Amino acid sequence: MSLYAKAWSLYEADRYQEAEKIFRELTVKEGIRPSYWKGLGHTLKMQKKFADALDAYCAALYLGAKMETSFLVHVAECYKEVGDKSKLKSLLQLIEQKAEPTNKTWIIELKKAWCNS
Repeated sequence: MSLYAKAWSLYEADRYQEAEKIFRELTVKEGIRPSYWKGLGHTLKMQKKFADALDAYCAALYLGAKMETSFLVHVAECYKEVGDKSKLKSLLQLIEQKAEPTNKTWIIELKKAWCNS
């Protein structure tokens, strides 16, 4: 099993601190892979380390991570949790624009709930 697969396995088993250590090791060894930074961001987010998760997510985006709706919602949730309503609103607007028609309704509801709280 690769180190990356082991990290995801730990993440999926809710062993976030252990997964974080491996993802950090991967970003040091081969920091140009967006998937390693995304994995690190996910583990940090699950530990409620939202500012650190944003740093990891931003690194992933800088390195070319695909701007998939599900990934951007993770980023938006971190902006919500750190209280950056301006970036949250901007990102949710982008997500709404990029969304498939079948996803628009729940994204609009998410936007209402997160931006009006």
